[in-house]
Amino acid sequence: MPAWEDGGRLDSREQRRGVRARFAAHPPVRLVVAVDARQTPDRGSLGLIAELADHAQATRVWLAGIDAAAEQAGRLRQWREGLAGIGLGEAAVLVDARAAWVWLERGDEVR
Repeated sequence: MPAWEDGGRLDSREQRRGVRARFAAHPPVRLVVAVDARQTPDRGSLGLIAELADHAQATRVWLAGIDAAAEQAGRLRQWREGLAGIGLGEAAVLVDARAAWVWLERGDEVR
């Protein structure tokens, strides 16, 4: 297996099923889940993140796309609260691409 793998978009049930099966067979050491933080978190997306995180030794969520409009709409706060509700607290939240890549590649905590 490569040092890292892009799981791609998980839009369909088949895609979600496939990645769950792959993770069950080969649990990732580190998992970064990228979400479009401009969207409101819902139970389905949070549930999928929780399920994927259950397979990984360590998980971070990259809140991609945070902009002034998303901040103003309270999306960042909503995501942080939703993620905390599934056991992924502040340390699991990344807000920039560089921090996500560094953590994925080395496990370093970069803020």
